[in-house]
Amino acid sequence: MARVTIEDCMEIVENRFALSVVAMKRAKQIVMKKVEEREKEKKLMAAEADPSSDGEIPSPEVIEKNLDKSSRVQDEYKPVISALKEIAAGKIEFSSPEDGKS
Repeated sequence: MARVTIEDCMEIVENRFALSVVAMKRAKQIVMKKVEEREKEKKLMAAEADPSSDGEIPSPEVIEKNLDKSSRVQDEYKPVISALKEIAAGKIEFSSPEDGKS
C-alpha cells in the first residue's frame, strides 16, 4: 500500500474519533520501541568506544556524530503513517465501548 487514506481506515474503524485514538496509541507504541532501540544502540556504541567503560554512555556530541541524521528526520512523521497503514491493512486489533468491552 503506497498511500493510505482516511477512507481506507474508515472501513476498519467505525468513526474518525476512534480512528484518531487507535492511530495515536499505535504510533506511541512505535515511537517507544524506537526509543528503546536507540538507547540500546547508544550503549553498544559506548561499549565499542571504550570496552572498560562498563556501558557508560559517551557525551551527546559523540553519539550524535555517529547516529544517522537522515533517520532522525524521517522518524518524525513515520510512526503515524505506519500506524495508519497497519490500521487500513487490518493488522491492529482494538475494541470500542460500543462492543461492550473496555
